[in-house]
Amino acid sequence: MTCSVIRYTAPIQKVRCFTSYQNFALEFYEKILDNDDTSPILFHVFSMNGCTLFVALWELLDIVSNGAKIKNRVKGIIFDSSPANVQPMQIANAVTFATLPKSKYSEIFRPFYKLLIAGFFTSLRAFEWIQSFFDSTAFEKNNAYFRIFKILDLPKNQLYLYSNSDEICSDHSIEDFIKNQKERGINVLSQCWKTSEHVQHFRAHPEDYTKICKQFLNDYFIPINNE
Repeated sequence: MTCSVIRYTAPIQKVRCFTSYQNFALEFYEKILDNDDTSPILFHVFSMNGCTLFVALWELLDIVSNGAKIKNRVKGIIFDSSPANVQPMQIANAVTFATLPKSKYSEIFRPFYKLLIAGFFTSLRAFEWIQSFFDSTAFEKNNAYFRIFKILDLPKNQLYLYSNSDEICSDHSIEDFIKNQKERGINVLSQCWKTSEHVQHFRAHPEDYTKICKQFLNDYFIPINNE
């Protein structure tokens, strides 16, 4: 038995708001999913970039004609370093890391850029907070972390890979979501490492990472022949 593994993140330079992810989700659906394929699907999402794109795609499947059929093909999801309630400075760290790599930009410019990004996202979060006084759904409209809590038909088999030392996606907010999913009766496996950086868990712990992914596939998805 085979399956299709989907890994896709949006180019961070082209993301402005949740609507940006909705546009990428539509493009992905039209190019990859809108066909007659019947093979099982496994999502493997990285950080809140990949997680937000998954949320946008999952919501899109609620309105397209073959969305229910595609959702039935999805047998599980692996969350690497997500989902998390990322704070403005953590977002700034992620954007700076992705757009201004240390190897190409000076340490003088990068901190200044990071502060500008943090200020921008702090303003957005403040606006959401003010908006929440008039609209109880303000946070979930603008933030995929709060939005995903409201989705009741997420894949029933979930694997979480994260660490205590992630400076971008904090472990405690990931664990809050894990607890929520367990309370809903979802099949959950998780692995939390003490020391590995954001989305670097496979590089830091290749044997552990591979072992638990195989265990997840074997238990909930596709039997693995280890010979």
